[in-house]
Amino acid sequence: MKLHLTDASSKLFVYDALIREKHRFTLLSFAYKNLEPCYVSAWFDNSCEIILDSGAFTAWSSGRSVDVEKYLEWAKLFRISHSKKLSKIRYINLDVIPGSKGVTATPEQLESAAKGSMQNADFLRRNGIDAIEVFHQSEPIELYYKIVERAEGRLIAISPRNDVSTKARCEWLKWLCAATVKRYGLNIPPAHGLAVTAESLVYAFPFYSVDSSTWTQCLRFGKSQTSGLPKLPRWKLKEFQHATGYALIEEVKKYQKLEKNATNLWTKRGIIFND
Repeated sequence: MKLHLTDASSKLFVYDALIREKHRFTLLSFAYKNLEPCYVSAWFDNSCEIILDSGAFTAWSSGRSVDVEKYLEWAKLFRISHSKKLSKIRYINLDVIPGSKGVTATPEQLESAAKGSMQNADFLRRNGIDAIEVFHQSEPIELYYKIVERAEGRLIAISPRNDVSTKARCEWLKWLCAATVKRYGLNIPPAHGLAVTAESLVYAFPFYSVDSSTWTQCLRFGKSQTSGLPKLPRWKLKEFQHATGYALIEEVKKYQKLEKNATNLWTKRGIIFND
C-alpha cells in the first residue's frame, strides 16, 4: 500500500528537505492549487509520485462546485510543467458527490450524481487526462462494478463517508471487500482510498494506495502525541521549527509503519499489487 501524504498549509513546506528524505508519495488538491510552488520545492524529484485531486469534496463540504474545464486546464498545465520531475502523476476524477453533508442521498440523487461523474470522467479522458473514477459510500454496488469495468484494470478510487463514525466506515469497507472478493476472487481491482489512514480502515480493505492529511495535525493543534510533545512551542519562538520538524518526522514514521503493516497483512491474505 502506498500512503500519499497531503497538506493544505504553507507552514509545512519549510520542512521540505526533511520530509522528502523520508517519503515520496504525495497528493495536491485543485482546491489548494495555490500551493503548487510549495509542492514543487518540497516533493518534486524523479522518485516522487503525486496524485492530483479535483477538490470535489472540499467544494461539496462548503456548498460550492468545481468547473471541470478549469480542472482539466490545471491538470494539463501541471503535467506539462512537472512531469519530467516526477516518476508518476495520477488524476482523480471530478466526481459529483451525491446528497448533502450529514444526509444520505436519495436514489434519484445517487443516479444523477453517478451520471454526472461519468460524464466528467469521459470529458477528462477525451481531453487526455486519464481520470480515476470514484465510488462513494452509500452508492449501489452495481455502480462499483461498472466503475471497475470502465477502468479496465486501471486504478479506481473509493470514498468512505466522512460524516459517519470510523466504525461505520470500517463495516462498509469490510462489506465492500467481501463483495469484491466474491466477484473478482483475489484479483482485486487496484483502488485508492480517499482520506483513509485509520488503522481499522486499511485493514478492512486491500487498498493499493490511500491519502490523508492527519500526519500534519501537530501544525493545526500545536501538539504531537506520536512524538511525545504535548505542546509545541509557539510559531514565533526559535524552538518551534526544530520541535515541529521532529514531530512531523515522527508522524511520517508512524504512517510508514502503517503502510508497511497493511501491505504485509494483505500479502499474507494473498493480495499483492505488482507496482
